[in-house]
Amino acid sequence: MSSFAERLTRAMQEKNYTLEQLAEKSHISKSTIQRYTTGQTKNVPIEKARALADALGVTYGYISGWEEAPSTPTIEDYEKIGAAARMKTTVPSITPEGILAQLQSLERQLKTQVSLSATEQQLISDFRALPRSAQGKVRAYIDGLFDRLEGK
Repeated sequence: MSSFAERLTRAMQEKNYTLEQLAEKSHISKSTIQRYTTGQTKNVPIEKARALADALGVTYGYISGWEEAPSTPTIEDYEKIGAAARMKTTVPSITPEGILAQLQSLERQLKTQVSLSATEQQLISDFRALPRSAQGKVRAYIDGLFDRLEGK
């Protein structure tokens, strides 16, 4: 699957858009778009990716790498997925990569909404740095602590 930078560049070429034109249509600075197209910026904020997709007439799912087809859904597509039609949004096809991307997106959103202490942030960082097998042992240990606290 191609990268965000490759998909963005391809969509720009298909529309014959310059950086300036896309910047004007998406309300994102030319320099920011250039960093996205060169791959210099790897983590593109959701709102910026959506604005670029809208300006280019492609789906957010396509530009994010969840879908292979770049076309924007039609009215008939929206009617098939009634909730999406009411919300005027696209629903990406469900793939493991898409689910993972959505979870990572939600995690980033939660980080901006939930204030963690420096200690909590360090614990999370340390946990993520552990190999999966060690993470399992940490989870089992924590479960054991809760069981003892609850008198089980």
